[in-house]
Formats: sequence, C-alpha cells, structure tokens
Amino acid sequence: MRVFISSARKDADAVARIEGALRRRNIESSSWLDLPVGEEWTRFLDEASAKADGFIFFLGDGASTSQSLSAEWRVLLHNDWESKKPLIPVVTSKDALLQEVVPVFLRNYQVLVTSDFDKLAERVEHLLRHPNETRDPQREEEGRVDYAHRLEKLKEFALALKEDDGSLALRDTQER
Repeated sequence: MRVFISSARKDADAVARIEGALRRRNIESSSWLDLPVGEEWTRFLDEASAKADGFIFFLGDGASTSQSLSAEWRVLLHNDWESKKPLIPVVTSKDALLQEVVPVFLRNYQVLVTSDFDKLAERVEHLLRHPNETRDPQREEEGRVDYAHRLEKLKEFALALKEDDGSLALRDTQER
C-alpha cells in the first residue's frame, strides 16, 4: 500500500514522523520531503499521486494559510477526479476547531485527530483497506439535508421571480 501525504512546509517534522510510522507498518509514503533535488514539483506530484492508494491531508500549523498547499490539493483532486481513493484528513491538535482547520472539500470525511503517529498509521492502514469508511455518515447526511433545504429555497426564489416577472409583463401589456 502507498499513500501521498500533502502538508505545509512548516509541518516537516510531523510529516517525517508520520512517514516513519507508516513505514513501520509497511505502507509506502510520498510527500514533498521525498522530492529529489532538481526534480520539478508538479511532475513529482503527478507521478507520486498516480501511484498512491490514498491521500493524507495533514492539516497542521501552516495548512490553512498556504497558497501552495491549496494549489497542491487542486492538483491531487484533479488528477484523481474519478477515483475511489480514500481522502484522509489528519489533525494533531485536539484543541483545533475542525471547522476552521478542515477545508470544505474534506468536511464529509472522518478527520483523524491524534498525535500518536503509530495509532494514526494503524488507522490509515485500515482506511486504505476499507475506503468507504473514510466518509463520515453523519456529516454526509447533514450535507444532504442542507443541500435539499438550499435547493428548496432556490426553487421558492425562482418561483417568486417568475411570478414577479409575469405580473410585470401583464402590467406592461395593460399600459400599452
């Protein structure tokens, strides 16, 4: 099994520890730490993500402010558009407010919150073997309910516009 770890540069120490814990479980990993000197980042990212069985999104100190990390996420998601590869968000700070730390595209996934990298590696291995379990059923259901609610409001708004447009058209013809 193989994972690609996406992280901010500020989180190098934690990523190195995660990679070590994964290797102890015979899970290969790639991250920007493995970029050979002189190799182009986008080429490395394309190749490493294509070989990966899943992606870890390490959301440490620098994740929310890194534009280069956001660009990396777009590349990963674009390259894996049709795949069923698991997306695994990881946060090490138990004090972090998940709504502020976890990007929108990962909010329906189970967020692993831990600073025990060996337990994290064990959980990652499980999720690689059972990718359907990466989704958070409660958040998925909340998302469906929210989507249905928004769609209903949008329909109501469209009908109100149509009624207003019809009454304006009727008034316009009566005035002529």
